[in-house]
Amino acid sequence: CHRCPLGSTCEDDGSSTITNLKLDSGYWRTSSTSSQLYECPLGSTSCLGGHNASYLCEDGYKGPLCALCAKDYYFDFDE
Repeated sequence: CHRCPLGSTCEDDGSSTITNLKLDSGYWRTSSTSSQLYECPLGSTSCLGGHNASYLCEDGYKGPLCALCAKDYYFDFDE
């Protein structure tokens, strides 16, 4: 057994595995098999968190750390 990494929430019943690890909002990982979590530079604005490593970014964001704009979106430096 391993301690749940910072930026994740493990189930109270001990049923968590690396593939179903729930990420907290504002965190990202490279895949569902990675135990290395990264804090998103744009926080919960871009990183949803949750169980599904394929859908960790909010609408309009993509890429590593959800720090890139998706097609048809632009970044506003004033916000």
